[in-house]
Amino acid sequence: MKCSQCGETFLEDELITLQDHLVCAICKPMFLQKAEEGGVVSENVYQLADRGMRLVAALLDGLVLIPFLIPGVIVFAIFAENEDIGFAVGLGLMGLGSLVYGAWNISLLHKKGQTVGKKIMKIKIIYRDDSRIGFWGVFLKRYLIISFLGLIPFVGNIIGLVDVLLIFRENKACLHDDIAKTKVVKVKE
Repeated sequence: MKCSQCGETFLEDELITLQDHLVCAICKPMFLQKAEEGGVVSENVYQLADRGMRLVAALLDGLVLIPFLIPGVIVFAIFAENEDIGFAVGLGLMGLGSLVYGAWNISLLHKKGQTVGKKIMKIKIIYRDDSRIGFWGVFLKRYLIISFLGLIPFVGNIIGLVDVLLIFRENKACLHDDIAKTKVVKVKE
């Protein structure tokens, strides 16, 4: 049987009936909140993206980053004899490329909730209440907090690992999803 909210399949005893809707334990709090606030509780708004789809999207995004780094790598190669200049300029160009790539991705996420990889995989990021994610949700909550936590010596490595491994929970949410209160869903066609 399927949850009326997330579309995931569950055993019959894993679902409860609320206002004539079958709801899983993950969706129950949001369902009750919407109902309490007088909001419209709709059927199967979005289906959660598969873990594999999210992984492939992340790998594709990594491939898209490569052209932004190439100018810096070329400078490294050209100025290899003069390490100081080559290193500084190459590193600067790679940093600039990373900033341009990051700004572009944040713009794409703000507008559509999708990076290039997510668009190819037909998935997107939205808030758990199914509303569109905005700039602050993407930049501050989803990426900046996790990035700063990742800078903490030793602890940052553990946080990075936990962030990724949490996707194996039933709700398929990583730590950055929990912090930003987002979910990754399949795009309706």
